[in-house]
Amino acid sequence: MPEKAGGHLDYDDRCDIARMLKERRSLSAIAKVCKVSPSTISREIARNREHKGFRMLSNKRTNHCRHQRSCEIKGLCKNKTCKTVCSRCRHVFCNAICQYYREYLCPRIRRAPFCCNSCGKRGMCESRQYFYRPKEAQEKADRRLFLSRSLSLVDADAVVDMVTTIKKLSAKNQSLAHIWRSHKSEFPMSERTFYRHLAEGRFDMTSLELPKKSRYRQRKQQKVRHDQIDFTGRRYADWVALDEEQRLRTVQLDCVEGIKADRQAILTLHFVRLHFQLYLLLPEQNQEWVTKALDALERLCKGNFKKYFPILLPDRGIEFLNHKKLEHSKNRKKRCSVYYCDPGRSDQKGACEKNHVELRKVLPKKTSFEKLDASDMALIMSHVNSYTRESLGGKAPIDLAACVLPKELLEGLGIEKIKPDDVNLTPSLLKLSDRN
Repeated sequence: MPEKAGGHLDYDDRCDIARMLKERRSLSAIAKVCKVSPSTISREIARNREHKGFRMLSNKRTNHCRHQRSCEIKGLCKNKTCKTVCSRCRHVFCNAICQYYREYLCPRIRRAPFCCNSCGKRGMCESRQYFYRPKEAQEKADRRLFLSRSLSLVDADAVVDMVTTIKKLSAKNQSLAHIWRSHKSEFPMSERTFYRHLAEGRFDMTSLELPKKSRYRQRKQQKVRHDQIDFTGRRYADWVALDEEQRLRTVQLDCVEGIKADRQAILTLHFVRLHFQLYLLLPEQNQEWVTKALDALERLCKGNFKKYFPILLPDRGIEFLNHKKLEHSKNRKKRCSVYYCDPGRSDQKGACEKNHVELRKVLPKKTSFEKLDASDMALIMSHVNSYTRESLGGKAPIDLAACVLPKELLEGLGIEKIKPDDVNLTPSLLKLSDRN
């Protein structure tokens, strides 16, 4: 494979190409010196050669038609008394008026080396001539590179349609990565080029119209607490000691709260490998309702709860501390293993915390959860899990979950696939303020 794969030819490379063309070296030999493929050299010469036109050897205009020697056409000048073959006429230049004119191109121009640099007959040749010069070739290449990254070659209507689509979908809190995954074939430029032109103010929109980046306040220093419960065998260090396959199958748990006056809370369960997240509404944020939520999931899994939820990793919130009830079914049969993060180390289940960002787009902080119900949770889960992720290669978590998790679980929770353009991650998805 060429050592310079993916790189651009520079001025020194072009000087080497011109020198070796003069030495009549083959394109393969030139490619080895420049450390690129022969096709790169052929495209370079064909694109950046300089057109020198025709060489005039006398005051007489030269006939450049490929049919010159065999042509027998007469009377193109409409002179009825003229008996001369038009291709040999001294008075009328038939190249400009004959419909059968086809220019003769030298084989050196049509095929390798695509230029006249090494031709010994170029001083006496009357055909069209091309020469490869390093300086002119570099200028052409730089100009082409500049134009390919500017808006001058892009259809104006396509740009307007692109900006309109981005505005519409950004209003739903969709990121540019998600939008590009759904409309890449329709847009006239890449995501990176769009960002650059947006920063330069070339569009009818500003960066403020895009979803804002999350801002984090500095965390308060927490006091060191001493364990009042025996976490032997269930600490984070014990979880790290598990083999990699077991850690990848871990489901991270957390609770998201509304305002202080709320009794209801949301239990979140995050499948790290799938980026898939479940939201279960808890009437109260306590150990009893967390256990009931897991019991409900166990019923939907039809006895296969241990297969899909083998290991749970919550923090040390009081609602998760009764590990015996979390690990065992109503019939006292063990259904999973529970490990706990270290105190004040929410980063140890960072994937779950990161995905709360999508939930908070629909339910911002200082939003009351008292008016929420199971149908609202189903709607939020459908939209959040239909949101494409760059880390999944442009796929949505629900696409992977549908292949791994049981159909009864997804249908029982009311989770459905949402079309990319219909994904809405704004508070307008629920419109809680309109409810009584």
